[in-house]
Amino acid sequence: MLKLAPEEWFKVANWATEELDKVRKKNDAIGLTADETAAYRGEIRLLKRILDLPKSATLGVGAPPMSE
Repeated sequence: MLKLAPEEWFKVANWATEELDKVRKKNDAIGLTADETAAYRGEIRLLKRILDLPKSATLGVGAPPMSE
């Protein structure tokens, strides 16, 4: 398991957030092919997974999940 210090994670999260904004703007462009759209959506999915890593790392730690 990779462990990052908070300041290192902050840099990674900032980078991923900036990249996510860029890719979303590219994906919103008119005239993209289906393949280009699929590629951008895949990139967006990956960047979101990176940003969710702290949540998944602490899943099941501490209080039990709240029921709806």
